Amino acid sequence: MDPYQWTPFTATAATAASLPLITWAGSLLWPRAALWQKGPLVPLGASFLLAIGLLLLREQGSVWDSSTHWIDIGTAGSRLVLTAGLRLDGLATAMLAMVAGISWLVHLFSLAYLRKDPGLTRYIGYLGFFTAAMMWLVLADNLLTLFVCWELVGFASWLLIGFWREEEAPARAAQQAFIVNRVGDAGFLIGILILIAGTGTLDLAALPDRLRMLTPGWQLAAALCLFVGVAGKSAQFPLQGWLPAAMEGPTPVSALIHAATMVAAGVYLLARVAFLLPPVAGTVVAVVGALTALMAALSALTQWDIKRVLAFSTISQLGFMVLGIGVGARDMALLHLFTHAFFKSALFLGAGAVIHAVHSQDMRQMGGLARSMPRLFGLYLVPALALSGLPLFSGFLSKDGILVGAVLWANELGGLAWLVPVSALFTSFLTALYMGRQLWLVFGGESRGAVPAHPALEAKMFWPLLLLAIMSLWLPFGWHPGHPEGSWWLALWSAGDAATTTHAAWVPPLSILLAGAGLGQAWWQRRNWLLLSWEGRLGRMLAGHFGWEKGYQAIALAAFWLSRAAAWVDRAVIDGSIHLFTRAMVNHRGGPSVATLAERVDDHLIDGAVNGIAKGVLRLGKRLRSLHRGKVQDNLWLGLLLLGLLMWVLWG
Repeated sequence: MDPYQWTPFTATAATAASLPLITWAGSLLWPRAALWQKGPLVPLGASFLLAIGLLLLREQGSVWDSSTHWIDIGTAGSRLVLTAGLRLDGLATAMLAMVAGISWLVHLFSLAYLRKDPGLTRYIGYLGFFTAAMMWLVLADNLLTLFVCWELVGFASWLLIGFWREEEAPARAAQQAFIVNRVGDAGFLIGILILIAGTGTLDLAALPDRLRMLTPGWQLAAALCLFVGVAGKSAQFPLQGWLPAAMEGPTPVSALIHAATMVAAGVYLLARVAFLLPPVAGTVVAVVGALTALMAALSALTQWDIKRVLAFSTISQLGFMVLGIGVGARDMALLHLFTHAFFKSALFLGAGAVIHAVHSQDMRQMGGLARSMPRLFGLYLVPALALSGLPLFSGFLSKDGILVGAVLWANELGGLAWLVPVSALFTSFLTALYMGRQLWLVFGGESRGAVPAHPALEAKMFWPLLLLAIMSLWLPFGWHPGHPEGSWWLALWSAGDAATTTHAAWVPPLSILLAGAGLGQAWWQRRNWLLLSWEGRLGRMLAGHFGWEKGYQAIALAAFWLSRAAAWVDRAVIDGSIHLFTRAMVNHRGGPSVATLAERVDDHLIDGAVNGIAKGVLRLGKRLRSLHRGKVQDNLWLGLLLLGLLMWVLWG
């Protein structure tokens, strides 16, 4: 392809990804214009329609690519060629439509949720900037341009988490998210440098053929470094602590960037570079995903904040996706990325509607909302059951596909590998348990003080929740409610690793049994949830996410004291030694110093010796001169002395 050639499809995709920037530019140029409180729906709606058009027009297996040479250096034998462009395959097209659609719904919801906030125009501008950065990220055809958009997405997330910057908690949460993500991004950048040095390209289409240029050790190093970046962005162990703190931002932000899009960028990257993962790296990825999912599910079970339950749930579900890619079930992991984006966005927006109505986030102060807000309860129940993994809901299709993949992977490896699917199955039980607990605490029983001030859902809140609830059912993803292989979404990106369910037919029934047991346990415990104080050591550890937040504080404190110690060493030892040497050399107060001693040695010893020799020669000359005074008697005696000396030399 001509490097500067743009097709109508790629031009349309670029237009769709750029339209959200209109809201960002408008909020900067006309920050007080009332137009930007409703106007963003127009460019975002146009972006979504263009993305849907691309999704419908794309033929099976086709790839639309358009790029230009960015960096081209070196010789024929060793050449580095980096391109800048976009690549539209099935996965990118589906991601483009998903990001644009959920972003449009979140914008619509936000107009009601934050309509009285004085910073609404600024907030809408931030959302537009984030949406554009995320859409360009999924269109990137190489790792370098993807990394640039990756950083822009992180910057937009920092702006949105700290939107209420006048308060201390949001500012601190934004700072924590920014710093932790920079740690992950450092690993991502190192992985990029390894690939550049070893293969000479970062093009996602060319990299699979260039892998033979890498030694197995360097390939493993590149894969693990890229996974560090994934762990930072998708909140995987041990870089997961920033996501619960990010709940300090507006709730619609959590629905968009901390459930559907930004945190999914890590999983998207991992799916793109899955060909880079050798078996050892795949095992590491699977173990980290399983461990993250289990730890986050246990922590979600102990939270009282309605948003923090969903935050830990997001970490857990992202762990499922990472686990799926690690065990080779890439197709199912990507399907779970899409199903999770819809039902978790619905849950976050539903939680926002609850908070908007009762002005509280503490589930201990809620209860009885199913009677006072029945429509909201129904719209919250559907995505909650999808997250729990019950049949007839989208989460059952994708989650069980990952579980089947994990079982087949463990069956192939044997031994300790079985800990991964066993842990995932137990996490499925915990997922249904903490969602049943939340449903009871928020909607069940009697009201415990938080009476809805606005029991009726506004239209701008109702329609996004309704559409997302519909997308939480199985039907938008496939005709068959129990077989994910038939999903037409899978046909967009399938690599042929999804048609394996029949080889582990016992997994879906067991998963259904575990989900039902979790919900049943939550119902059976309904009278006791409020009595659980979590004050014991184990409870405090689970509620504090195994101490990771305190661990980050300890690391930050250790870094602070380490920097103080380094500053003291620099000041007292290094600078002190230099200053001591300087004072020893030159003492401006007139005391003894090396310079004074050197001066005295030079004056008295060196100069004294030279001057002493000169004076001695002068004195000897004077003595010898006195011997020759012009008298004949003196000359006679001198002549006789010289004659005697000559005779002694000749005959002596």
